[in-house]
Amino acid sequence: MSANDDFFRSRKAAAVLKHGILKRYPVVFASKTGQGKPVVFLDGYAGRGEYEEEGEEGSPLLLSRCADTVGSFRNVLLFFVEKDPSHYANLQRVLQQRGGSTRRILRQGDVADHLPEVSTPREN
Repeated sequence: MSANDDFFRSRKAAAVLKHGILKRYPVVFASKTGQGKPVVFLDGYAGRGEYEEEGEEGSPLLLSRCADTVGSFRNVLLFFVEKDPSHYANLQRVLQQRGGSTRRILRQGDVADHLPEVSTPREN
């Protein structure tokens, strides 16, 4: 098991802080900046989408909730990248089941390889 695998087993203190921010800030950001232009929420290290032990929402699901909140007045695109194949497969499943209605793009691999697509997103 890698350290990365252990991270997604249960939430650590840093994740609790990060998730506290992700529950609030994206809504404020999209509300203030997205007038007339699309807003992209990028999670370049998306992980599994949820935590194994508690089944709690990971950052992709939190961003999905925020996007759905502002979706009636902002054009939001969710863009998720995950390198690990097993985490990516779980991410796909979790977002399909619990990811809300906002359009999203999922990519497997290194986030650096997908940054050009983020600047000109197309749904494939």
